[in-house]
Amino acid sequence: GIVELDGAGPIMISALTTSTTTLTATFSEDINGGTVNGTGSEFTVGGATVTAASKTAVGVVTLTYAPALGTGAAPLVTFTNIGTFTDLNGVEAPTPQSKTAVDGVAPTIVSITSTTANGSYNEADLAVNITITFSEAITSAGGVTVNLDTTGSCTTGALLNSATGTCDYVIADGQSSTGLNDTS
Repeated sequence: GIVELDGAGPIMISALTTSTTTLTATFSEDINGGTVNGTGSEFTVGGATVTAASKTAVGVVTLTYAPALGTGAAPLVTFTNIGTFTDLNGVEAPTPQSKTAVDGVAPTIVSITSTTANGSYNEADLAVNITITFSEAITSAGGVTVNLDTTGSCTTGALLNSATGTCDYVIADGQSSTGLNDTS
C-alpha cells in the first residue's frame, strides 16, 4: 500500500490556565515529547516567566510559570520554535504562534467580613450581615451559599460579573460560634 506522511507541523490550537502557575497548550497533532525544551524557553506567557515545559498528554504541553497569575487570568501564550519542536514524523512546528489562554481556574473566596459588630447574638436579634469577596468577578444566577461554623448558612442574591456578594445570616435556635467563620 501507499504510505502518506503528514508534511504539516503541529499548530497550537488552544491554551487553558489550569492553576495560577500552570497552563496547557494544545496542538493540532501529537508532538514528540523529547523535542520539548524542558526549560520552556520556546514559550512566553504574558505577565509571567515560563520556568518549565513538558508533554503531558497527546498533543498537550504543560507550562509552569512564575509569578502566579490571578484566578481570572487569560494571558497571551506565544510559542517560538527554536528548531527542535516536532510532531511524531519529525516535522517542525511553524513559528511564531500565539493564543490567548482561556481562564480555567475556579474563583476562590478571598475574605468574608461583616458590618455587624462583634458580640453575642441570639435568634431574636437582627440578622448578621456578611460580605464575601472573591478572587475574580463571578456570575451566579442562583447566588452563592456560604456554610458557616454554626451549622447555619446564608446565600447571596444573584451575582452578575461581581467580585463581592452580600447575604444576611439569620441565627437559628442552638447555633453558636466564638467567631463566625465559613466552612465552605
